[in-house]
Amino acid sequence: MPTNGTQRLGIVGPGESHLYVLQVNGPSDVTVVVEPTPYTGVMGDVDLYCDRRGFGTPGPLQAAWSSDRGSGFDVVFISRNDRLAIEQGEYICAVYGYSNFPVGYTIYAEVSPETRELQVAQRAAAGRIFQECCDTEGNSNCLRWRGMGGSGFTDMCHYPSSMCDAKGNLVLLDLSREGLRCQFPMEEILQFKELHALILDVNAISGDVEEIAQGLSELHGFERLSMIRNSISGDLNSAGVCALVRSGLQSLDLQRNEIQGSIPECLVGSQRIEEIKLGSNQLTGAIPPDSAWPTYPVESRLRTLILANNQIEGQIPDAILNLPSLVFLDLSSNQLEGPLSQGFSASFLQHVTLASNRLSGSIPERLAAARLLETLNLYDNNMSGLLPTNWTSSIRKLDLGLNEISGLIPQTLADHKNLVFLWLDRNRLSGGLPGVEMETPFQSLRLFNISENELSGSIPDSYSNMGVFTLSPSLTAGQVLHNTFDVSVNRLSGEVPSFLLRFDPSRTPNINLNGNQFVCPEETNMLYLQDLDCTASGEREVSTSSDGESLETESEENGEGLSGGDIAGIVISCVVVVALLAMGVYFFMQRKKQKASVNFVDLDDSVPGHQELALP
Repeated sequence: MPTNGTQRLGIVGPGESHLYVLQVNGPSDVTVVVEPTPYTGVMGDVDLYCDRRGFGTPGPLQAAWSSDRGSGFDVVFISRNDRLAIEQGEYICAVYGYSNFPVGYTIYAEVSPETRELQVAQRAAAGRIFQECCDTEGNSNCLRWRGMGGSGFTDMCHYPSSMCDAKGNLVLLDLSREGLRCQFPMEEILQFKELHALILDVNAISGDVEEIAQGLSELHGFERLSMIRNSISGDLNSAGVCALVRSGLQSLDLQRNEIQGSIPECLVGSQRIEEIKLGSNQLTGAIPPDSAWPTYPVESRLRTLILANNQIEGQIPDAILNLPSLVFLDLSSNQLEGPLSQGFSASFLQHVTLASNRLSGSIPERLAAARLLETLNLYDNNMSGLLPTNWTSSIRKLDLGLNEISGLIPQTLADHKNLVFLWLDRNRLSGGLPGVEMETPFQSLRLFNISENELSGSIPDSYSNMGVFTLSPSLTAGQVLHNTFDVSVNRLSGEVPSFLLRFDPSRTPNINLNGNQFVCPEETNMLYLQDLDCTASGEREVSTSSDGESLETESEENGEGLSGGDIAGIVISCVVVVALLAMGVYFFMQRKKQKASVNFVDLDDSVPGHQELALP
């Protein structure tokens, strides 16, 4: 690995990693920096993982030191005082490509045999932060800091995930999840005059967003502010926020706070901002209009825009779906309305989540065909028209449930080898199932939900080769996700395919065939066929009880008439059925009107389902 001033260039593809070895001879502080370069015309995302050589290949699941920023440079600092640091030997670092396209990068390392200590004035400021934010709750918080010496430890140059420059100036301070409980320590933070990044996620810090931004704008070269899940309040659309943006801010992450107001034009109009993450606040008003966004030849560098779970209204400006560098877009759970831009040209877009709004119109053909698109979530809107027929081969998650989409399911979707999750439930789709003539339709699909439509025809035997039935359950975020096949409440008919009758019970996916017109199978011992409503040949209806026994109702023969009691019973039964149908329609409409609750999650914690979401 190049050290102490020299750099090495590289190009890493999607999902690839490049390994670098770093030799140390004697006690040293080590700094490794990797920064993406616009190899394909846009900044991609690379992450950095390091460990001691001989302890396996470092990566997302195994690394002693890591940096996984969503944009900009990633840096790992290994203090000589770290209990895992080595005095003699080799470190190994891996550069991972996390974009869906090749990413250029530069990497270099600095090995410093000299002891690096925080400047005296900055050590005093660190000590005051501990006193103000940690001592208020006795020993119940700041456990990591207390474990290193508490108020007696102030050399943040050697604090995990923080970093100093060669002169002893703190440039990166990360006190995430320490349990800090205090007002934002502005006076102390301003003592770190060369601070470039401040990360205070998941604490109990309070303060006014305008005052915090105004103060941080005084720091030379400050680029990144992250305070996820704190108690920050105030008006976002303020002079202080604009001052911070103009000072050169590149990343702003204030998700899960109590911030109010509208989105300032200065923020979206910045030519340097790469990440805007403001989800789960109390923002109102409209997204700034097209005129506020950078336009050619001055192009935006914005890669991530998250405004989910607010009360933002109005239309989505056309400019957003035309941002040249945009990769991740989440505007879900707002009050947005109107059609989507048909002039889509954001060629690097990978994840689009617009669920639980009031969007209408058809799905743009160019959006569906976007070359790198992996996730499209339009669940719970008022989208209509036909489904696009030309879908990008990179699509993995497609959620269009609870809309007003009509017509056929495109046959081309069944041939997509990367498609893993497909929700088309609660629409007005008609015609037969897609891919009936293919030998292996939906070969990678783990979730297939087309329930509550108007689909007809039979389930083909070739569906036995679907990923739902051939792939083992997956493990995501520590949870087992069982495969799902849901075709309930349609107009499907014919016999239940034989492949659905011979599963190993321990590997049976979640299967729902109810609400159709299938002919009852002779074998009814499979759990997912219990209580299946179906019809048999002749003039009888058969359903299977919870114990697997058939319940039959035969019509009377030999021309015997109905008694008065029989007629009264029939009338009462009809009234009850009509009442139940009316109640069903009422609750369905209420369900349609009420917006589904979409839990905002970070990208790394996102799990499949109508609750999407996330992450760059």
